Amino acid sequence: MKGRQLGSRAIAGLQTQILERLGERAMVPKPLRWLHGQRNRWSPAIGGGICLLMLGLPLLYPLTRDRDRTYIQTVEQRPLSAFPDRPSWRDWLYRGTYQQLNAYLADRLPLRSTFIQTKGTLERQLFEQNRNRDVDLGGDGWLFYRNSYGLRDGQDGDRYTPERVDYALESLRRYLAWQTAGQTRAQLRIAIAPSKHTLYPEHLPPAARRDLNKTQVSRDRLHQALINSPDPRLVDLWSAYRSAKPQISQRLYYREDTHHTPRGALVMVEALVNAFVPQRFATARLVARPGDRVETGDLRRMLGLAAILNDPSDPVYSLERPRIGEAGVETDRGRFATVADAIAQDQVISDRNRRFVLHYRSGGDPLVPGRTLVVGDSFMHPLALGPFFESAEFYHHNVLPQNLLMAAPLTYDQILLQRVERLALSFLETLPRLGDPLGWWRSNITPTLWSATPRQPASVRPLNGTELERRGDRWIVSGPTASDPPRLLLPVPPVRAGKTYVLRLAFEAQRPGQAQLYYPTGTRRGDAAPMIRVNFAAGAGELFFLVQSVNVQPDWHLTWEKGTEQIQIDALELRELP
Repeated sequence: MKGRQLGSRAIAGLQTQILERLGERAMVPKPLRWLHGQRNRWSPAIGGGICLLMLGLPLLYPLTRDRDRTYIQTVEQRPLSAFPDRPSWRDWLYRGTYQQLNAYLADRLPLRSTFIQTKGTLERQLFEQNRNRDVDLGGDGWLFYRNSYGLRDGQDGDRYTPERVDYALESLRRYLAWQTAGQTRAQLRIAIAPSKHTLYPEHLPPAARRDLNKTQVSRDRLHQALINSPDPRLVDLWSAYRSAKPQISQRLYYREDTHHTPRGALVMVEALVNAFVPQRFATARLVARPGDRVETGDLRRMLGLAAILNDPSDPVYSLERPRIGEAGVETDRGRFATVADAIAQDQVISDRNRRFVLHYRSGGDPLVPGRTLVVGDSFMHPLALGPFFESAEFYHHNVLPQNLLMAAPLTYDQILLQRVERLALSFLETLPRLGDPLGWWRSNITPTLWSATPRQPASVRPLNGTELERRGDRWIVSGPTASDPPRLLLPVPPVRAGKTYVLRLAFEAQRPGQAQLYYPTGTRRGDAAPMIRVNFAAGAGELFFLVQSVNVQPDWHLTWEKGTEQIQIDALELRELP
């Protein structure tokens, strides 16, 4: 009797679901009408089959464990849920314990990956369902992320309203005004990468078009304000992609993923590089090789389906600069000679939650000089962008220390801030919180940990024959010869591990050059000392060295590049960032 009831409910539920998927059409297909008429006859068999399947599932787990585990790690891209760690029996009274237990059991359900993939396939191909909670199915197999339409407000998307767009643009205007008034030496560039639906609206389903019409005015307001701005600090990626689309035969965005293809990424790289130095991208050579990458599309992953982003027959594009050589890769785990070594030994390039620095040297082709800070999201392409810069430091915006970005205009030569369109409003709204960097410094909100002026003659010591002479309120620092630059020992006090510090140097130079700060980080003095290079112009000015402390020791060395004969120093001071 129970088997008959279970079978009847299963058939009725399946029939109801199918009818709902078919839009409750008046004409029900004959197979469905026959199935409805035979439900009482087949109910015991179906019910018994369901019971046997449920009882036998645990026996199948050893056979499907490896496949399901691989599916969770590669398709869902997360670790397996752990068994709840509850040392006391009282802990089992909390709801959170059973939520963890439910997640633990769900991840170990036999045939889990098969059920999920089958459900996604049936919804798309049999029931022709073109919309779920997060993904829209467009024409020709194109998938679109619903959070990018501007109707939702959350971690993965902003809600576009006229009031919020106006506030975001006003925040951007205030931040750019602060940068101009502060006269910081860093070149700033801000870029918003367009969402896929902006570039390929012809593949959107009707429901998505209706949703986008509700936010069209607000999105156009933001687009036009950034596209028509005469400020060179704003990079127009919308026009770059729209002009490239009819000229490039390959897709610029994946059909089943939110991101651009390797060819589409180069469109953004070209616009970003030329925004710093016009026509610099022309020195690179475009190279095509057979497609061999197999990855999982994030939109297909949301549907529970695995997918290959690019067909193996489609070429994969990359850039080559033959006259540019690698000068090393820095990570939080050490320094590597090449990018290949860093990938093989550290996996840092593929981990978006890690900081890394790419160094290059010119063998004939020009590089953007100095230090460049790049803060972006998953749309950033470090290996294509890096070879155009002498030193490029990459951060994902989720792991960027806030105080580092506050001091960045004082300590870097170039700053690139990039974000995708669906998160553009929240990104622009946070810019004023960074404040005016020079105003922040001069407001003395952090105490001076160490300082040196000519009135304190014992505060710095010359090294290697460097001459240190006091003239009024200035030091005159001279190297022994033109080929032997000045070098000073700074007896700074011990600093705290895990903190960020800024060393300020007020000086005057007769010609442009480069200052270099060495600070030991080993357990003993004299161990390997990292170096920070900062370029300066001729005349009076200020330099700021940003030091991220891990195990920094006292006795820092301040030196200049070869050819620097004389430097006039007004003051040195060290502060800890909040």
